[in-house]
Amino acid sequence: MTLENMLLKNDRDLRFPIVSLLKSGIWNQKSTIFFLLFTLCPLILGLVYAFLYSIGIVGALSNGFTLVHWQAVLSSESFIYSLLLSVVIAVISLGLSVVLALFFTILFEKKRINNDQPRTAIFYLPLSIPPIIAAFLTFQFLSNSGIISRIFHKIGWVANAESFPELINDKFYIGVIITQVLMTFPFLTLLFLNFYKTYNINALAQLSKTLGATDHQIRSRVIVPILLHAAIPNCVLFFIVLMSSYEIPLLLGRQSPMMLSVLIGQKFRKFNLADIPQAYVMTVIYAVLVLILVLFLLKIKKSDA
Repeated sequence: MTLENMLLKNDRDLRFPIVSLLKSGIWNQKSTIFFLLFTLCPLILGLVYAFLYSIGIVGALSNGFTLVHWQAVLSSESFIYSLLLSVVIAVISLGLSVVLALFFTILFEKKRINNDQPRTAIFYLPLSIPPIIAAFLTFQFLSNSGIISRIFHKIGWVANAESFPELINDKFYIGVIITQVLMTFPFLTLLFLNFYKTYNINALAQLSKTLGATDHQIRSRVIVPILLHAAIPNCVLFFIVLMSSYEIPLLLGRQSPMMLSVLIGQKFRKFNLADIPQAYVMTVIYAVLVLILVLFLLKIKKSDA
């Protein structure tokens, strides 16, 4: 290396210190410390504060240690219904998303085998739409006065707007589920397509066909199990996201029963200060559930490793 190159190299390292950090290996240690300080520590401190608030140690109405707020929440039917509703909607939305993603993945790979390049660019569009915008679009399309009801009325399928099925603010949360599925399955489809290449599933499918397996057996015993096993961590994370969804159930769901995130937000926004400790109780319970799911996720990744 010439003297000029050495000076240029040193000058580059001085102007871009991250280069020298990466080369020295110090960056990995410091980045881990920074990650813990600026991400995990605020979450842990926030959770500790919420727990102390829920037992009356801190807060505007704190009068010392008490479990009254915990008893009120755990004995409340609205909290139990909201928690169960959030879990059920998350399971249904995730299940439908996985089924649709598997269907499109197998369809696209079949087209690719037949030298017909599938168009997957459209699946990137839903990933750029914020949840509140997606909820607004769903309302514009699926409400009784929405675009679809007007089209059906125009062609004579419904007599009037009131005859159109209730898909928004309905008791089955159909609008919420549809919106969450439309926002989730495109990402899972792209993820499955990536797994298809990573695990070389086409070669495994061809080998199975050579050994005498039918197309149905290849799909049900080779393709689907491999994709689902590879996507378990992502599915767990999506379940957490769907269960804690706020904007979509707030705009498209009902006021009773409501999903857990909406109930917690309502408790925080009320003028009654006595509801704030209960909101913190619900937050702590939800955080514990998420922590359990994260530990389960880490256990899965460790077993795979």
